[in-house]
Amino acid sequence: MEVIALPKADGIGSLLPAARGNIGYIGPVPERALQLGIEASNINPKGVIDYLHYYRLLQNRVRTGLYA
Repeated sequence: MEVIALPKADGIGSLLPAARGNIGYIGPVPERALQLGIEASNINPKGVIDYLHYYRLLQNRVRTGLYA
């Protein structure tokens, strides 16, 4: 997985490969993902969101000393 932060959302298309079957979109504007040719099933996919939440939870527990 590669996460890229963009200063302007207009630059997304130029960074994506032409074949977008394995591209996921996480964000508040699903219409933009559809316009970019990202499949609806890859927009805010639950499995990816759950994965990110899980590791964020672990990271917070380690920082606060609740998980050693």
